[in-house]
Amino acid sequence: MASGNFTNLKMQAKYIDEAMLELNRKLDYPGSIFQPSRVLHTEETLEEIMTENEKILQSIDEEKEIAEHNIQQLDKFLIEMNKDILCIINEQRNIEEQLKQYGYSPMPETPNTSHEEDRDNGATVDECNDSDAISCEKQLEGLSLG
Repeated sequence: MASGNFTNLKMQAKYIDEAMLELNRKLDYPGSIFQPSRVLHTEETLEEIMTENEKILQSIDEEKEIAEHNIQQLDKFLIEMNKDILCIINEQRNIEEQLKQYGYSPMPETPNTSHEEDRDNGATVDECNDSDAISCEKQLEGLSLG
């Protein structure tokens, strides 16, 4: 029986040797991905890619922080603009109420008194003629804005 076990072990050793030779042939094959030089090159390439990816991720994080900051600033700006607009609307309503108390009633805008006509006359929306300014001044005499 001892010789049978020995023969068996001998066959297993031969099989292992053949498998190792085959593996070595595969490793030494010029196109093999398992060649040590190719493995080293692949590891270096992977390290370079990982380093580059880390830089890209860091850049993305920085851009994200900047964008979030800009969004916060825009939100603050819009809130302030909304407050300013509401103040202007309230002030306009207050002025209209005070004008009504003094008997002033604004004339409704008609197609004949449109802004296009004002532009044709050389006046802008904010400008008025001297005669208009005098009549406005007379209507607003004694009116307090406070």
